[in-house]
Amino acid sequence: MRNVAIWIETLREDIGRGLHGLGRSPGLVAVSAVSLGLGIGVNALLYMGVSTIYFHQPTIARADRVVGVEPGNANQFSYPNYLDLQGVNNFDGVVGFRTSSLNLGSGDRVTPVGILNVTANFFDVLGITVMQGRTFAAAEAAAEREPRLVVVTFAFWQRRLQADPNIVGRTLTLNGEPFMITGVLPERFKAITGWMAPQLYVPVSRLTMPTLNERGSPSLTVLARLSTDATPVQAQAAVTALGASLERAYPAENERMAQPASVFPASELQFRGTPVGFRAAATMALMAAGLVLIIACINVMGLLMVRAAQRSQEIAIRIALGAGRRRLVQAMLAEALLVVLAGAAVGLPLAFLLNRIPFVNQMALMQDAMAIDGRLIPFALAIIVGATVVCGLVPALRSTRATCRSTRLPRKQAACDEPQGGWGS
Repeated sequence: MRNVAIWIETLREDIGRGLHGLGRSPGLVAVSAVSLGLGIGVNALLYMGVSTIYFHQPTIARADRVVGVEPGNANQFSYPNYLDLQGVNNFDGVVGFRTSSLNLGSGDRVTPVGILNVTANFFDVLGITVMQGRTFAAAEAAAEREPRLVVVTFAFWQRRLQADPNIVGRTLTLNGEPFMITGVLPERFKAITGWMAPQLYVPVSRLTMPTLNERGSPSLTVLARLSTDATPVQAQAAVTALGASLERAYPAENERMAQPASVFPASELQFRGTPVGFRAAATMALMAAGLVLIIACINVMGLLMVRAAQRSQEIAIRIALGAGRRRLVQAMLAEALLVVLAGAAVGLPLAFLLNRIPFVNQMALMQDAMAIDGRLIPFALAIIVGATVVCGLVPALRSTRATCRSTRLPRKQAACDEPQGGWGS
């Protein structure tokens, strides 16, 4: 404990001395802060975007028991086939959905808005709750009832409905029809479709899906909740058997459904069918952003090396007074940390301000993906530590080694090798 206390005290002294020294070099601090700030800001935005898109975890209760289901022909399910799938004993519930758009408003003020067309039991099976109001129940949202109900997302409620606290029970005009708002989803709700989330959730009906009763029109993506004792392998066998029976009964509409079905974790749904190289794009984007930061760090490292060269006499005096090389390196790293923190003080607010610029139409979804939140904290800390090492370690090692070699003082070797007591320590 005593050694830790001594180290903390020496670090405090080094930071204080570093603040005093950098205060006499405002130009270096300003140039370094701008250079590092741009690199840190770009990396922060890209990190938030990549983590949102590629590490998206949909909001599903007990998600480990929810699986995606595809028929043997690698297609989607038609609504009649979906109704037949509900009879599979390995599932406690089966939901279907499809992305679409409806026209919001009436007359000349019509705006296309992204929706998720969902089966009546969607919220119940997936265990999704709302922040305000309620979800629509399976009985009232049954397709045959031609339901006119809608659940809105938090972002839509804020941007389009002015965060009206009394919005539940009011109506939206969609495709010329009044839809009653039953609830508002929570702010942290994550859509099962991935980062390009729909803004509205409406029940499946003939209005939103004209081919509703056509068995040969596969249009529903399906998720299912496994029953207590069922395994994905058992569920796959059951779905394959159902597909074979449907192909026998309706061969024209269900061609190749007798082939093995697919049952996979719900978390894989977002990238189902995307090119293999799509995931590599995240790595490439982060590498490009990292390169920008590395270039900024190299520029700042050059400035600190020049500053260290100008302080060779000060370093020599500290060595003469007994400062060890490790202590001198620590002091110079503390100074580099202060420079990096100045860059972070520029870069992180810059990332936040850029994220607040209003985007339009579908670009607003990208803005949501890059929203700054608590996930940025560990990433920002890692950047600060890494940038401090890159910017400060080489100048510290080079300047102290050069000074140790050139200083012609008694106890030179001991002072350069190990820290000693006194002012220099």
